[in-house]
Amino acid sequence: MCSPDHATVRRADEVREAGGELTHLHRTDWAERRGGLAVYPGHGVVRIEGLRTQEIKGQSVEFLVLRLVEDDSRILVPVEKATRLGLRDVIGREQAAQIRKILRSQTRANPRGGGPWSRRFRDYQEKLRHGSIFDMAEVLADLLCLQIEKELSFGEQRLLDSAWTRIVHELAAAENSPPEQVETELRAIRVSRRPVERATAS
Repeated sequence: MCSPDHATVRRADEVREAGGELTHLHRTDWAERRGGLAVYPGHGVVRIEGLRTQEIKGQSVEFLVLRLVEDDSRILVPVEKATRLGLRDVIGREQAAQIRKILRSQTRANPRGGGPWSRRFRDYQEKLRHGSIFDMAEVLADLLCLQIEKELSFGEQRLLDSAWTRIVHELAAAENSPPEQVETELRAIRVSRRPVERATAS
């Protein structure tokens, strides 16, 4: 059974274990990284395809052309604003290990009764849009625990699926593994979370 424990599921700015410190790299050379991977907030892992210049209100504006790994859709981001908008490097292997640790936790950062569901739902949405991957892992861990307690609502299931997909693809990129392999490993974690039924005395 998942139990509330704020100490176990830590927020991004508290991750400070050996080699696992979260770092946000402020890069100005995204345009030079054609073919490389990055993460765009609210979307997930993207591949940098190159530059495109468009005329906007009489001025030429350079955009980074990003290809979303998840569904092959295209995103255009102004080069000068890319870092400010949250484009960042994929996490490293050490941070990936921290994410797996959070997901293996049998605790919840936001247990039931911790405020109105509508407020928690908005908090979860905000974390998926603008939070770090550690924030997303918290959301996913919470919802996986909640799934044990009850059938998820449509909105809860959509949040879980979104967090799941983004984390799978970033872990795959960080560990240079196929997404299918990472998903299989995370599904094993989901199975391990299920409570063991105990026989009751007659």
